[in-house]
Amino acid sequence: MREWYPVMIVAGVLLLFSSAFLVAFLLIRKKKEEVGFDRHMKDGELLKRLFKYAVPYWKYYILILFLMILASMLEIVPPLLIGEIEEIIKNAFELSDIRGRILAYLGVTLFGLVGMYFEAI
Repeated sequence: MREWYPVMIVAGVLLLFSSAFLVAFLLIRKKKEEVGFDRHMKDGELLKRLFKYAVPYWKYYILILFLMILASMLEIVPPLLIGEIEEIIKNAFELSDIRGRILAYLGVTLFGLVGMYFEAI
């Protein structure tokens, strides 16, 4: 029975937090209805309105989309390079075989860090 204590404690804490959030949501919803806060636009209309502001910056959106796809692809590369390095170390360890992969790993990691820096700005 004692092995279930941590699970029961976590479940109790989650139940407590979810109950508190549910009560807060219901209270806020009632206040919004009393004040008359209601959105009269449909989602499509709202998106069209926001799209008008974004049109002059379409080149930046394309660039950002490209960089996001590139960043997603580059997250796959480091584990693959580490796997290759481990295989080289297991089989026949030659420093000349590993150098290129280590440099590629460092390059991809540095590129990712620079990308994260510019994303945070």
